Amino acid sequence: MRDQECNLVTVPPLDPRLDAGFLDGAPCLLVEDHSGILYAHERGSDITYTYRALVLGTDGDLLAVQGRRVPAFEQYCRETLGLGAVQVLVPAVPDPRRAPSLACAEDPSFVSAVASAAKRGGGLNLVPYMATGGAWRLAGCIARRAGVPVRVAGPPPNLTRQANDKTWFARCARQVLGPRAVPPCDAVYGLVGLVGHLRRRARASRSVALKLTHSAASGGNLVFNSSEITGLSTVDLRNRLLQAMHASGWREDYPIQVTVWEEPLVGSPSVQLWIPLARDGRPIVEGIFDQEVTGRIARFSGAVPSTLPSQWRERIALEALQLATLFQQLGYFGRCSFDSVIFGPDLARAELHWVECNGRWGGVSLPMTLANRLSGDWSRGGFVIASRRSPTSAVRGTAGFLDRYADHLYRPESGEGGAILLCPGRLESGSGVDLLFLAASPEEARERCDALLARVTAPANSDPA
Repeated sequence: MRDQECNLVTVPPLDPRLDAGFLDGAPCLLVEDHSGILYAHERGSDITYTYRALVLGTDGDLLAVQGRRVPAFEQYCRETLGLGAVQVLVPAVPDPRRAPSLACAEDPSFVSAVASAAKRGGGLNLVPYMATGGAWRLAGCIARRAGVPVRVAGPPPNLTRQANDKTWFARCARQVLGPRAVPPCDAVYGLVGLVGHLRRRARASRSVALKLTHSAASGGNLVFNSSEITGLSTVDLRNRLLQAMHASGWREDYPIQVTVWEEPLVGSPSVQLWIPLARDGRPIVEGIFDQEVTGRIARFSGAVPSTLPSQWRERIALEALQLATLFQQLGYFGRCSFDSVIFGPDLARAELHWVECNGRWGGVSLPMTLANRLSGDWSRGGFVIASRRSPTSAVRGTAGFLDRYADHLYRPESGEGGAILLCPGRLESGSGVDLLFLAASPEEARERCDALLARVTAPANSDPA
């Protein structure tokens, strides 16, 4: 595969001091840039999650923030969680359609401030949500300005794009694990092909789906009952698809993956990995988590450490390591996760299929890494991630949340469990909340989670606090 796609590991020739990797002891610039995910930027993900990477920072690091600063969250991470003093920078964004990394690169004051920190530290690590071309361009600007080594904690941009492409990942999984490792699926490059492939898949399955190849968190899924499709004429099916795509905000961005939507679902395991440079050792499986999903399109709503039987977890870890080894041989470096589905009438008769790679940080890897920082080992006690997209009527705003529910919050010095606010975006807009719960046991973590979420999402004036 590397011979066939030799440009995958090409580092942009922006500066001779620029490369993939990580410089020990150098400061980090943290950037949440979601522009590599189709429609994510225009739907507000960069504003919603702009502070999420702050949980990776420590003294001397820098964070690029889009939109308004949230001092209450900065203070919470610095003082309550004890993560350290991170310098928060807000680049000028004259065009809101511009990707955050490019906005940073085009702001001379921003580049100057980061270059000064890089000079003082003898180098810089750019830690992006996703190592897009824009992230690499920003790193190159800083390297030229500072005149010191700069490393991007992620793969080269071409490999980043391919790793996050569902159709490319399906091809990798077939080659490494065999043809039955992925759901029956097709990459389609136009509307005529879309109609034909969807009709063919619908004849052999109860449900079928369209997936945008570069989407995240189910935002690019459309699911249909096969009975809705098989009886339609070609023209009616074409119109039905266009209506559904346009209603979801799609712009007919091809390729689109046509796939069987496998049911009944027994589980949705996600494997969290760190893939080092090949010279530094083998890929590491840091955890296997059971994802919690809601709705017909399986929207991510949280995760817990997997409770699958040991033989299932061992198989999942082994296959994930095989995939990660291929990625490493292709030149991949950094954070990565592989998502799968287990489907069938029960575990004894279930099958495992790999469905996508997240070649980036995400909603499980960030809380997992934070838990390691706070407790030393995320797996030692109860651990629940909860992401709720519902109006937070009982409280709005980060400062109000932290004050109202102070008694529920995790405090590292107490040795007791509690809730950790992962990012302030949804609270600031009143559209939900993203939390991590740590406790002595899984049962206690779940109990704390359910109790607090019931209060946070309660109707206004109904929570006695």
